Amino acid sequence: MTMNVVQLIEANIYDVSNPKKALNIFYTHESPNGIPSNLTLEYQNCKRTFEGDEITESKVQELDLVTVDLSKNMPGAPLVCLSLLLPKVNISGPQDAESITTFCIKTTRKAGSIGPEYHIGQDDSYEIIALNGEAKLLLK
Repeated sequence: MTMNVVQLIEANIYDVSNPKKALNIFYTHESPNGIPSNLTLEYQNCKRTFEGDEITESKVQELDLVTVDLSKNMPGAPLVCLSLLLPKVNISGPQDAESITTFCIKTTRKAGSIGPEYHIGQDDSYEIIALNGEAKLLLK
C-alpha cells in the first residue's frame, strides 16, 4: 500500500471582504523569496495601499495581527487604525486556496487625546468587522 504524503504550506496571501461594509482587504505577507508585505484596503470609494514600515506585523500569543494607520498624514484628525487578524491557514499547494473567516478591528482615538495631557474618560472606540474570503500562497 502506497501512502501519499501531502506537505502543507502556510498561506501568505489573504483576500477578505465584508460586502455590507463595502470593505475589501488584500494582504500579502512577505514571501520566502523576499517580496515585501503589502496591504491594499478598499473602503467604499477609497483605495489605499500600505507597504513596508507602514504595516505593523505583530504576534500576540500565537495570533498574528497586521495593523495600519489610516489617519497618518492627517493633522488634527482622530487616530484611526485598522488591525487584521490573520488565521493560520495550511494549504496543500500553490494553486490551492482555502476559505477563511476572520475579523478586523477599527480603532478610533478621539482627536486631541494623543499626548502627555491627562484625560478623564474613554478615548478609544472599537468596531469589529467580520470578514470572509480566502487564503493562498504566493511563491514568486
